[in-house]
Amino acid sequence: MKRRFMTLLVGMWIAASAGAEFFLDIYGGKVYAAGGTFAGIYSERTSSIYGSDTFRSWSALNDLGGAKGTSYGIRGGYWFESGLGIALDVSRFGVDPGDSVTEIDLSPASLLLMYRYPLLVTDQFSRGRMHPYVGAGFSYGSVEVKTHCSHLYNDYDLSEDSTCFGFDFRLGLKWFFTRHLAVFGEYRFSALSFEQNAHFQSGDSWILPSVTRNHSINTEGDVPTHHLQGGVSYHF
Repeated sequence: MKRRFMTLLVGMWIAASAGAEFFLDIYGGKVYAAGGTFAGIYSERTSSIYGSDTFRSWSALNDLGGAKGTSYGIRGGYWFESGLGIALDVSRFGVDPGDSVTEIDLSPASLLLMYRYPLLVTDQFSRGRMHPYVGAGFSYGSVEVKTHCSHLYNDYDLSEDSTCFGFDFRLGLKWFFTRHLAVFGEYRFSALSFEQNAHFQSGDSWILPSVTRNHSINTEGDVPTHHLQGGVSYHF
């Protein structure tokens, strides 16, 4: 019974692969934040071997609307004969709120369910020379928040990694020069959220520190972004 079941699974996989068209996309573009907020609380407790103990804190609140950045990524998957497709997209993009001291870099992986409609079908392009397509799915990945602080003590860059999650939507148009090579333009909307809670320690000397500093970082943000991007695609 187990052997029959495995044979059936292999047969279904071979049949699906025979009717599938695998593809690989590489792209890049510009990012524009569609609102969103970032809030951070940073604290530092300083302890000296001379017995002194001080506490300082600093907070930041940014409206991310109008923030800009760049994006790039790679996407792979396959299309079924029905026009449905699945893809895994890995990208990286950042938003810089301009005069803020905070930079946010996100690296999400998105699992997408896609659909395309073939146009300009000919003998040479049996699957169509032009493909409007749409895709949507969920994202999960990493986020790095970097904040430059100048009044905790001297100058210091606070940078910590955490995870982000959210929604991803794509709308694009692909044009084939050959049966395998194409270019495309795409609009993307990404809505990601994250939280960070980190603690670390530093000193004024790594050999024999006379001052010990305990740092705490608590940040959270919602980052909805519009992307205008283009790239090249290979189908096989």
